Amino acid sequence: MGSDGVQFAIARIIENYMAVSDWKSLESWLLELQTIRAKHTGKSYSGALTTAGNEINSIQALARFDEGEYQAAWACLDLTPKSSNELTLDPKFALQRSEQMLLQAMLLQNEGKVEKVPHELQKAKSMLEETLSVLPLDGLVEAAPHVNQLHCISAFEESCKFGSSNGEPSHSLLSSYLQTGKFPCNRIHQDCNLWLKVLRVRQNTLPTSLVTLELCKNISSLARKQRNFMLATRLNNYLKVHCVKLF
Repeated sequence: MGSDGVQFAIARIIENYMAVSDWKSLESWLLELQTIRAKHTGKSYSGALTTAGNEINSIQALARFDEGEYQAAWACLDLTPKSSNELTLDPKFALQRSEQMLLQAMLLQNEGKVEKVPHELQKAKSMLEETLSVLPLDGLVEAAPHVNQLHCISAFEESCKFGSSNGEPSHSLLSSYLQTGKFPCNRIHQDCNLWLKVLRVRQNTLPTSLVTLELCKNISSLARKQRNFMLATRLNNYLKVHCVKLF
């Protein structure tokens, strides 16, 4: 496979665990990766058995946030590079940095520091708008994660009554996305990742709203169709807890 192939495989494995927010399994796998590297010390590919190229601190911050460990999430964010706040024209990094800004906004909201939230949200949008204004995204596959992130920001603004910008190009893209945003839960071969990102925002701002619970139910149904029973069980447990609170 070679060093490049090993690094590619490691990055995809990390992405897959992140896609379903299976943080415990990811942590266990990262520990296993360390063991494998120690076992194969001296081999030509041993140097590639690392998480280099993956922003693990940002990933761990998201994991801590999902687990309700907000101070630990801040500690992880403090370890991310200073460049995480800088604009970039690279679509991949722009998306990652926007997601980190949104996470910081949700942490600030949880801490009651509401006055700082709009600034973080504006930075989250700027990260994407800078890229979208210069680089055309080739087709739906490339555009979907970026537009979905704009939807997450919009949902957070709406839930927290911050208002949103109607500037181009994000507004026209977002309007088109929302017009076709019905959840196609009858389609088995689709990625849960985008829907889970939206659900995270809804759970953080309106945990017991009917919109949040309906989205959670639909993703759970999709997870079962995909035989992802661990994700389905976790979402069903959320529904049980919050439906009791609602009624």
